[in-house]
Amino acid sequence: MTRTVDISRFRSALFELFDAVVGRDGDRVIVERRGVEGRAVLTSERHLTALEQQVNALKQLLSRLQAAPGRSEFKLVGSAELRVEPDQVLVKSRARQADALARKRATL
Repeated sequence: MTRTVDISRFRSALFELFDAVVGRDGDRVIVERRGVEGRAVLTSERHLTALEQQVNALKQLLSRLQAAPGRSEFKLVGSAELRVEPDQVLVKSRARQADALARKRATL
């Protein structure tokens, strides 16, 4: 759960807000201050550590994927790889489409 409070409410309810974020992982309190663009976030250390570990794991995975031999560009798992000229594959399909179009025009 995320709660947004202004800084004066944060000061007056600090202990209550502390107990709330420490009591449930993932809970956070966003603290705003009038006239200031930036905001602060209060969350549990356990939640912050888990987020940092996930980021590091994703960075390591990304670097392994980028460093893999012959894998310089992204490829969706299970995507097809065409090993012949596209015209060789498409010639039958184009012929069927032209035949279907001719039959449709004949019925008009």
